[in-house]
Amino acid sequence: MLREVRRILKPGGNIIFSLYVSCSQFIGAPRALIEWQECLALSGLVISDCQDVSQEWRTFMRQKHEDHWKARAWLRKKLGDLAERELSVSQAMLGLDGRPAFLDVVQRYEIVAGSPFGAN
Repeated sequence: MLREVRRILKPGGNIIFSLYVSCSQFIGAPRALIEWQECLALSGLVISDCQDVSQEWRTFMRQKHEDHWKARAWLRKKLGDLAERELSVSQAMLGLDGRPAFLDVVQRYEIVAGSPFGAN
């Protein structure tokens, strides 16, 4: 897939994506991030920027899912069974399902990668 991304990128173009990494993998640089660097390099792409956006992401997502959970009766009334899928996501994100909150055990990185020196 990454080779195809590299092939279709305009010269100087970038791919921007998010990487979610389990906090339990953290010892220095996250292993998943190193593995992505290796995969990108094999396809001819390099990371030009990598930001840990976990704190901002957690704050935003926690508020979103708390709002969904507070409005669950209204959502169920308006959406019926369709609401259950979103509410189950909110449960997992907030840890209301008996497991640790997803938001507390995952780091989020935003990564920018492209061809070295803008060449495709």
